[in-house]
Amino acid sequence: EAARAILRGFTAREALRTRAFWFLSVGMALQQFAQTSVATQFFPHLEQVGFTSAEAAIGLMILALFAIASKIIFGTISEWITARWSYAIVVALQIIGLAILLLPGSELLTWGGLMVFGLGMGGVGALGPLAITEMFGLKNFGAILGLTTPAMIIPALVGPIMAGFIFDSTGSYDLAFQITVGLLLISMTSFALARPPTSFTRPQ
Repeated sequence: EAARAILRGFTAREALRTRAFWFLSVGMALQQFAQTSVATQFFPHLEQVGFTSAEAAIGLMILALFAIASKIIFGTISEWITARWSYAIVVALQIIGLAILLLPGSELLTWGGLMVFGLGMGGVGALGPLAITEMFGLKNFGAILGLTTPAMIIPALVGPIMAGFIFDSTGSYDLAFQITVGLLLISMTSFALARPPTSFTRPQ
């Protein structure tokens, strides 16, 4: 019965009437600032804090490796604790990683921040669709996923401009990273509040 309920799921109109849809949309949209305001600026940031170009390139390779591992790790974890809570965890890891990167300290601390951030960043792509499937089923999965797309345009447009403007004004990306931490805190809270609609398993 549960499997048949998932296949039935919600229509796009029904999903739009739930708080879960809006919390998920806000959470996924704000999380994108981690990519558009932070990840795209890591290379110049690393050079700014004292890394050579070669070391900065290695740092990005490490970031990518941990991001790949994250997809495998959190794909599995999502089967144990749901994709929604897995999404909240990966956002928390991004917050921790950025907080470490903002701390004054040794290069070793910076490497650690990149690893933690990468571990949080990589799982995002798979967890969004999984969370929507868990919440609303597969009946109108494509339409519901598509309705979350317009919100993603905002960080794609605003994030790089914000980071560039802040760097030009302050000579540092630190403020952009700090703003992104605040947005990620809201994102994580949104996922925590996105409880599955109670009507999900009702007979239709």
